[in-house]
Amino acid sequence: MIFFDLPTTTSKDIKNYSKFTKTIKKSGYIMSQYSIYTKLVVSPKCADLEENFIKKICPTEGNVQLLIVTEKQFASIVYVIGENKSKILNTIDKIVWI
Repeated sequence: MIFFDLPTTTSKDIKNYSKFTKTIKKSGYIMSQYSIYTKLVVSPKCADLEENFIKKICPTEGNVQLLIVTEKQFASIVYVIGENKSKILNTIDKIVWI
């Protein structure tokens, strides 16, 4: 999971924000909420590669945080208000892409 808070006050900031979000979307990340994106990876080694990738592409200004959770932990998210509007079906057994 990527959590970020990037500045958008100047035109340069907006350009950096847009470039970052476009890059992570092209890389397979899906928006869960504004400034929160998720991606399923198959192993801890792949998670390490993603971490290095994000470190290379993140803007120099702002705050970008990464959180690695297991499939089981991700599937146990409780929606207190609203609903899961993504195209991901969560179960305790697996996350299934449709």
